[in-house]
Amino acid sequence: PTGLTGTQGAASTVTGPTGPTGAGFNVPATSKNVFVDGYRVDDYTPDGTIDKPYKTISAALTAITDAADGKRYNVNVAPAVYAEKITMKPFVDVTGVGKTAVVIAGPTGPDDDAVFFPSTARDCTLSNCAINAAGTNINGIHATDGGGGEIFNVEVEATKNGVLIDGSGKAWQIGRASCRE
Repeated sequence: PTGLTGTQGAASTVTGPTGPTGAGFNVPATSKNVFVDGYRVDDYTPDGTIDKPYKTISAALTAITDAADGKRYNVNVAPAVYAEKITMKPFVDVTGVGKTAVVIAGPTGPDDDAVFFPSTARDCTLSNCAINAAGTNINGIHATDGGGGEIFNVEVEATKNGVLIDGSGKAWQIGRASCRE
């Protein structure tokens, strides 16, 4: 996205220059935005703003404690490889800038998940990223009964199951996902 075009002076019809191009985040206006940048190596205290983003997706998710229906969060993930397990939360969306730029590498195992949707994680979305669960016996995405969410534009490579959905209590929406083993 680009910045706003401003006017020069109160009565002028001359417009100012277009602002700089943003980081490429497509964020719903109704969400509170939290930012993550795994390639930041400078020293600062992260607060989730675009100037002081969290360095891991898990840290951003841990910091969100008041998400609710009507108070959604969107975790905007900048390009990087994130070697961590992600546990989704209700009313919190995790959105990468693209599946070739944002990779969730997941744990090394054994018997774990790169991304876990617990039964409490309803009304949440994982989108625009890749999951490379290359550890020993690792599920790419594991969703449990009772939850309900969306997985969109995600490429999954895993050593066990690409997408494992336990139970049948809620509807899951999966769009443009590809899985490789």
